[in-house]
Amino acid sequence: MASLWAYGRTSFQVSVMVQGAKIVNVAVPENGAFARPSQRANSHAVPILEKEALATRSLNFNAVPGATFTSGAFAESRVSALQKAGK
Repeated sequence: MASLWAYGRTSFQVSVMVQGAKIVNVAVPENGAFARPSQRANSHAVPILEKEALATRSLNFNAVPGATFTSGAFAESRVSALQKAGK
């Protein structure tokens, strides 16, 4: 299930694949940062957030330092995707 979320200076679409009650895949097919600093933050933070989401396999994860908006958009989009999937 995928969800698009705009947050501050960035927008995200996070795709979450769930099997049973566990997150088995997380991807960011849309990473729509508008400003150059946000683009840099996203290119650094997105791979970390994807890895952490898979490692924890839950909604609990740490924000990436220096990427507050990116981390927030990722979190909100992931929650929304899971809600749409009925999880």
